[in-house]
Amino acid sequence: MKGYDKVCPLCGTLNKNLNLEETEGWMECEHCKEKVGFLDYMKMVKVPVYTPEMLTRMAKHPAFAGRKTISAIEG
Repeated sequence: MKGYDKVCPLCGTLNKNLNLEETEGWMECEHCKEKVGFLDYMKMVKVPVYTPEMLTRMAKHPAFAGRKTISAIEG
């Protein structure tokens, strides 16, 4: 286990010997008791972002044949 020393971004207190791998990047400050996360230790999940053009192209794909689209539901 590797311990990390991190400064609380809210109150400035140095928190020592934190196991950020076990907590997936989260800590509770020893001084102010606020819970803070550090992005460099968190597991990230990629979320796709689609443009309207990409969605239109996807809706025309054979895999979506016969399914209702948003415009069909609204109209």
